[in-house]
Amino acid sequence: MPHDQLAASDETLEANGPFEKGFLLDSAEVFDILHTVWGKSTWWTHCKAFTKTKNGRQAFRTLHAQLLGGPKAIASGAAILSQLQSLKYEGDRRNYTFDKYVQLHMEQHNLHADLADYGVAPLSENLKILWFKDGIIDKSFEAVKMNLIATPERYETFQAIQEAYSTFHRQRIATEPP
Repeated sequence: MPHDQLAASDETLEANGPFEKGFLLDSAEVFDILHTVWGKSTWWTHCKAFTKTKNGRQAFRTLHAQLLGGPKAIASGAAILSQLQSLKYEGDRRNYTFDKYVQLHMEQHNLHADLADYGVAPLSENLKILWFKDGIIDKSFEAVKMNLIATPERYETFQAIQEAYSTFHRQRIATEPP
């Protein structure tokens, strides 16, 4: 391989290689997979330039930059925080139980934790706890809230708070008449 070919810019090497045959086959397969998953989304518009060459690596890098590059990850983190703050539990309704409320919080926590790889600061336990407790508007949980105030040293993590509320809810449901 000539030295001048390797001395080319990263963009040139990304677009034109040098590539081994195995890489080209794998790259086309990656392109097909990405197209199957993202082909009907608006994000795929940015990858249409790679359809002719079936360059899966460039399609991946383009999608990555569009969805998680720079300010995109921070905006995604802000959207997750907004979602957490908007979750409310006012009592069991059809298709929305306390377990669903807990599940939605956990999903958002996990999504936010995944953004740490992209430079988004982790979500503090205090904020997790605050938004979880503030979202519970159902007055039947007052006993749990008073217990948390009376023994704060036992409830310093989101997990501990969530378990206290969940245990109380399950016990209450088990004793209520149908």
